[in-house]
Amino acid sequence: MGHRDPAGERYQTDPRVRRFFPGLASIAPVPVLWSDFKTYFYSVYENNLQHLVIFLGAAAAVFFGRHVYIGRQMKKARATLPLVVGGWGTRGKSGTERLKAAVFNAEGLGVVSKTTGCEAMFLYSPAHGNLREMFLFRPYDKASIWEQVDLVRLASRFRADVFLWECMGLTPRYVQILQEQWMRDDLATITNCYPDHEDIQGPSGIEIPRVMRKFVPKRSKLITTEHNMFPFLRAAAQDKGSAIIKVSDLDAELLPADVLARFPYEEHPSNIALVLRMAEELGLEPDYALKEMADRVVPDLGVLKIYPRVTVDGRHLTFINGMSANERHAALANWRRLRFDQYHPADKPDAWVVTVINNRADRVPRSQVFARMLVDDLSADRHFLIGTNLDGLKATSTRPGPTGSGTRILPNRVARRWPSDWPSTPTNCG
Repeated sequence: MGHRDPAGERYQTDPRVRRFFPGLASIAPVPVLWSDFKTYFYSVYENNLQHLVIFLGAAAAVFFGRHVYIGRQMKKARATLPLVVGGWGTRGKSGTERLKAAVFNAEGLGVVSKTTGCEAMFLYSPAHGNLREMFLFRPYDKASIWEQVDLVRLASRFRADVFLWECMGLTPRYVQILQEQWMRDDLATITNCYPDHEDIQGPSGIEIPRVMRKFVPKRSKLITTEHNMFPFLRAAAQDKGSAIIKVSDLDAELLPADVLARFPYEEHPSNIALVLRMAEELGLEPDYALKEMADRVVPDLGVLKIYPRVTVDGRHLTFINGMSANERHAALANWRRLRFDQYHPADKPDAWVVTVINNRADRVPRSQVFARMLVDDLSADRHFLIGTNLDGLKATSTRPGPTGSGTRILPNRVARRWPSDWPSTPTNCG
């Protein structure tokens, strides 16, 4: 077996490699096979096509065997969870999952809720315990659907009564694996179908609901606050034998301001209305669910929140956090909701509006969208850019002016000294 020199003798093996094998020789059942095994790995010349086939077969067996094993473990863990509720949507999905967790926590159930938001986290509460946040470790800060397996198995070991999860799949195949093969939700929610991740899901708005059709569970129930693309979701629910419930805008508009003020941050009324309808479907009183949501919700790091006014060096500062608004529709909605679209320097000459834009190098299409927003939509005295790939963001935000010259988004728009009243500092995540 193997290659030989012109004299018919075997090529001598490298002694620097040979020294690693004597310790394992005792476990070789057949000396001949063990010799061939050693020869294949430490010699360039002592292997043939048969060895290559054996190696590829072993590698394929390990690869597919691992996937079969993980799939069985996933199904076994899923079978131990009494109730699984999934959630998806372009905007508000993370906040909605936290509201759901608050409702189930109020019932004294053991809850594990996989959510992301500004940081990859999951919420956990034992039966009759308090909700707490725990960080999810992501190698190289990259999301993977395999973390779903880890969380489901963890929830099974915790003996959780309810498992809530936020879908982070972007491609139809991944979403199909998560929903139809692994989770098989007992109940699911979709907040909306706004355009996002156009580089993956498609540049037009119609690609988003086409992908979200894969998220609709089979023979279950779907609750949604989406209106424009509702026919796509309804058709998918009919094809899969599921019921679909549409939450109207009126349900959100009827929530009084004093009730919304009980929440520790500026939660969107549509998200609250969606969770209230879910609670109603589960047999809970809406007033009770609304109270418990406000009392027990664990806010995300980037929720829209107005912090108390402070005085620094004679200047009055009001910081408004909106880092979760990482796409155009949400960012502009927050801007209008806070009435910054009505701000004009002539009305309040002693007040400045300053934004902090956090950019990410791995979100180039999103950076381009935010660059256009800064030029065309957001009127502020200063824009501060932080994060990564700032040169790309600034280059994208340069556009021809009336004379053909470039106009940057970081001009000194009002040539004056720092004012004594600096009322608003909204932040947006690019």
